[in-house]
Amino acid sequence: MIHNPSHRGGTDPAYLLWRLKRDDPARAQLVLAGKITVHRASIESGIHKERFSVPLDPVAMARAIRRRLDGEQIEALIEALGETEG
Repeated sequence: MIHNPSHRGGTDPAYLLWRLKRDDPARAQLVLAGKITVHRASIESGIHKERFSVPLDPVAMARAIRRRLDGEQIEALIEALGETEG
């Protein structure tokens, strides 16, 4: 069994490259060739989910969401916000 030389994990670039070499060698080669960032490759490989930050101010939050999400995603968000936990 091959052990990860970096114990940092998470978003550490050395760890991500190690994971890509192990799990998605083709994308790892793109990173090494400088054609894609290790962060983008980790998202495309499913190692990480794409995320973005929003301000806590509701109006600024809405602007950020409109800039980042398409109409279908916004509709799904509105539906999810309307659901009650139970």
